[in-house]
Order: sequence, then structure tokens, then C-alpha cells
Amino acid sequence: MRFRTPSFEFDPPTGEVHRDGTVYRLEPQPAALLALLISRAGELVPRTEAIRELWGEHTAVNFQEGLDYSVRQIRIALGDRARPPRYVETIPRRGYRFVAPVERSTPTIDPRRQRPTRRHMWTAAVLAAVVLAGTTALVERRPNRHHAIAVSVLKAVHDRLF
Repeated sequence: MRFRTPSFEFDPPTGEVHRDGTVYRLEPQPAALLALLISRAGELVPRTEAIRELWGEHTAVNFQEGLDYSVRQIRIALGDRARPPRYVETIPRRGYRFVAPVERSTPTIDPRRQRPTRRHMWTAAVLAAVVLAGTTALVERRPNRHHAIAVSVLKAVHDRLF
């Protein structure tokens, strides 16, 4: 599940913010805080709840500095400021609120990550056969034999795919 506003898209599992053609990778705590704020857009998220969500009940750290750091990192990634806030509003001594409209979206499949089609496999097989034939021709210096090898490889690949 991704979250989208008019000016950026956020992918919680990766912690990536896509804005203006640039990808900003948030560290785990800022990414978790942004996911919490966005999931409750328009609502006040109390500091105590944010601390509990980010660090759990039994963690001993300086929560104030950690929370402030996380908010700063989120603002940098989103191109936001404390005054006037476009995305993350600070409610002094109480908590934070995500103020921009948000829509949930399912991630689109990146064409570079799609499974290869038969056409892709066929192209790869032809290229492999050509490379094999060229290599064989160079090594053996027998053009007729490398042609026969390339044809047999192509036939085998064709039979396997189709």
C-alpha cells in the first residue's frame, strides 16, 4: 500500500518518498512516523503514542531528540517547513498531525521488474545463438559449422518456448 498526495508518493515498506522525480529514503524511525501520521491524516497523533509506536514500551532512548530528528527528516524529504506546514503540523507539547489530503494507492508494477514474456525470451535466445555462433566461428574458423550450431540452438529454443 502506498500513500499519495498531489506532490509526493510514500511507500511505507521501503521508506521511500518519491517527490519531483527524486527518491528520498527515510531511515526506519522517520519512515514509521510518517506512515503513522499519514495513516491517521487529519487527526492529532499524541507524542506519547508516536513514541510508543516508534520505540516500544521497553526502549531507553532520548525520545524527545529522536522524535524531533524524525520529524526533521520527514520535512526534508517532503520539502516541508514547520511554519507554515504543508504536511506535518506540530501541535506544541501535544503531538503531530498530517494536514494534507492523502489517497491510498496500490503500487504499479515497475516495467523493469516484470517477468519476461515469450517475446523477451525469444529475443534473448536469438542473441545467445548469435553470440554462440560467432564465438564458435572465431574459435574453429569454420563458418559452415557455426551456422549449423546456431540453427540447431534456435530450433531447440523455439521448440521449448512454443
